[in-house]
Amino acid sequence: MELAPTEPLVRFGGSVSLMAVESAWFEESVLALTLRWQYAGGADRAAVFVHVLSPAGQLVAQSDGLVMDMLPFWQWPAGRQVEEVRYIALPDRSAARVTAGVYDPGLDERLPPLGPGGQTFPDGVVPLLEIDPATGAIQSVLQP
Repeated sequence: MELAPTEPLVRFGGSVSLMAVESAWFEESVLALTLRWQYAGGADRAAVFVHVLSPAGQLVAQSDGLVMDMLPFWQWPAGRQVEEVRYIALPDRSAARVTAGVYDPGLDERLPPLGPGGQTFPDGVVPLLEIDPATGAIQSVLQP
């Protein structure tokens, strides 16, 4: 399926762009997170991290690794977009924040993210979603 070009939500190090984010509850406490990525070249060893934090800011779940657990960016033609779904099991629906980023596992360094209008994100971590601990409602915090 050919995906229509859009402006990225975030660019990581000028090499990888996050184009879209969607989310839903797959099961009672399994979050289905759909991420659409685009590769421009240059970050051959880059991988993705998704962290879910408690209301106190503690890590409660994560999904780190290659896109679709098998597709290294360096194998993508420049400009190609790939959509993946990450299923993240949570202890319950009281997690407060879902964050993501791109890193080089060989160097243990995060690629610096840059949002629309030059927005920067500390520590290479981009907030994606907020989960209401009382209701489990999911709200996107990353706006184009």
